[in-house]
Amino acid sequence: MPPVEEGMSYGEASRKYRRTQYTHEDWVKHRSDDRILKNFATILDSGIARQLVKEVGITAGVAGIAWLYNMFFVFGYEDLSNVHHDPLTHWVPLVLPGAPFSFASPALALLLVFKTNTSYARWDEARKAWGAIVNNTRSIVRMSTAWTTSKDTEQIQRLCDYTWAFPRSMTRHLLGDEDAEEYAKDVRAKLPADIADELVEVRHKPLKAMSNLSNELYKLPLTDFQRNLIENSISELCNASGGCERIFGSPVPLVYTRHTARFVSVWLFLLPLALWEPFKGTWNHFGMMPASILISFFMFGLEELAIALEEPFSVLPLHKLTAGIGLATDEHAQWFEQNMDKKSSVEELELPEIKMMELAAKMGVSSDLVPMEVITPGSEEVVEPEPQPEPVAVSAELESEPELVESNEEEVKKTSKLAKMKKVLRIGS
Repeated sequence: MPPVEEGMSYGEASRKYRRTQYTHEDWVKHRSDDRILKNFATILDSGIARQLVKEVGITAGVAGIAWLYNMFFVFGYEDLSNVHHDPLTHWVPLVLPGAPFSFASPALALLLVFKTNTSYARWDEARKAWGAIVNNTRSIVRMSTAWTTSKDTEQIQRLCDYTWAFPRSMTRHLLGDEDAEEYAKDVRAKLPADIADELVEVRHKPLKAMSNLSNELYKLPLTDFQRNLIENSISELCNASGGCERIFGSPVPLVYTRHTARFVSVWLFLLPLALWEPFKGTWNHFGMMPASILISFFMFGLEELAIALEEPFSVLPLHKLTAGIGLATDEHAQWFEQNMDKKSSVEELELPEIKMMELAAKMGVSSDLVPMEVITPGSEEVVEPEPQPEPVAVSAELESEPELVESNEEEVKKTSKLAKMKKVLRIGS
């Protein structure tokens, strides 16, 4: 049982312990074949039962008073030996016909269904808004780390931290002072001191976090097209923020909530009087007592569920969602640093081959003929040009065949160029 602070109801104190985020093991337990029996066995330990002690207690009190009154002052009673005893007097019975309750039941059901459906829709919309926050923060760090030409790992880490700062500030904005101390501790541990102090002191923390993120984005070397795409994701964060604020600041119309609460309270508080006659077959109409308690528990429970879901953020696992976003941003920064190390290694290995190909192109030799020798940058030697080979004497017979002469001269030139390349390229230590 969660600790309850003085002046706070159990339902309010327990909300922070209802922020569940399921794992594989939780879903297996959720689908277990003995779930119904377990839930029934723990009905008295449920938060709804503890929260409705007053309301159900009033219904039970009305039922008990009506039962005792009708036995001792109106109808009499039978003892355990089934001996009838007359009443002390004959006052007006506390009994109501069941027809008015039957007529009012459909209207009450409509009110409760509308209230619960509306509250669940608000919860679902809030969860979708936070789903958009999760997805767009991932997109921001993914596109930024993949597209930037910067090799500054500290700058990328700073961008990732500023991305995390938005959902963390949104959590603080929605949970209020409950999260104030932990929020200040988190941002000061992860952000620069001046930025953290500004976020702690500023009025609208999510807006400030978005501003910091946009400013840091524009420091990255990106094309305008790339920057605009990333900025669109930041705009989606703004839309999700506005949706959360709309849900938080606009409850279901109070007149509807209050009328529903009054309707269900009057209906249930008077219900024991209408159950007197239906339970006349039980001992002294005693069956009206447990029936009134069970009906009031489940009917008040529906109204309590609607109230609990109407403000969804205090029961959503915002801290776990924010922690997941922080883990994703840190991983992207780590992957970026690893990619930078790999690129540096590849560039060092490919540089000699690139130089050989460039040299082959300058000398007019096909790259396929370049010898597979690896050189270290800076190991090139300056070699004096070789003397040109002596002209090849051509016999009188070959002079009559100019094509053979031309082919022979080309082979000599190619051999000379290959020899020159082998002397220029040296294997570095």
